[in-house]
Amino acid sequence: MRRMTGFGFATITVLALGFAAPSAEANGIVYIGQDSSDHFGSQPQGVTLTKNAVIWAGGTATPSIGLVGDGVSFGGNTQALLNAAGFAGEYTLIAPSALGSTVLSLYDLLYFAPTTSSADTAFFAASSASIASYTAGGGGLVVEPEVFAAGSWAWVPDAALIGHTDGTNICGTAPANAVTIVTPGDPVMAGLTDAGLSNWGCSIHSEFATPGAAGYTTLAAATGGPADIISKEAVPEPMSLMLLGTGLVVAAYRARRKGANQA
Repeated sequence: MRRMTGFGFATITVLALGFAAPSAEANGIVYIGQDSSDHFGSQPQGVTLTKNAVIWAGGTATPSIGLVGDGVSFGGNTQALLNAAGFAGEYTLIAPSALGSTVLSLYDLLYFAPTTSSADTAFFAASSASIASYTAGGGGLVVEPEVFAAGSWAWVPDAALIGHTDGTNICGTAPANAVTIVTPGDPVMAGLTDAGLSNWGCSIHSEFATPGAAGYTTLAAATGGPADIISKEAVPEPMSLMLLGTGLVVAAYRARRKGANQA
């Protein structure tokens, strides 16, 4: 029984030293090259896409969301979209001009609504370092901006590596603006179909030529073209791994020492 006490002590030590500090890992990032907010009224799968992206990137079924933007563009309404997706009480509006003074860590997820304003994207760019730090420190991110504002993708984390395009806007009838799900088993794609993501009028607003260069997964793509929806999974940062490794080593040492004393 006394030896079992030593084992229990070691287990507690592992838990305390290995997991006491918050894990510095991002919940996830999802970049959507089409604007669900503008189309969800006529295309119900926009709600499913947004719900999946928010839950996955936010790391929980009910994440606290910082909705950046006024939530309205081209007759679409991101607030109505989030309401329809079941997040009516989970989001707080953040004006683009207030982004620089906002404590981003208050939120599990930042959701950047579509905008046609270059002034908005200028505020985003001014906060790009803070946004990158936020995602690296554990914050989730969903972005679906329009292509009509200059620099609409240039400010996002990993922008240069994913090969973002500001000028792509694929419209017309099938197959011109068709979308193909590339990774059907991914949780962000759950319940979605090729047909449901295609032919929204202008289904594809932005493409990503080289998402894999920054560790992103292609979830959906313009048929015969580059990626249109991409995601990046959470990865533990070196400090988290070091803390866990240190906890395991110390726990093993203490257990062995305690066992020797009790023998």
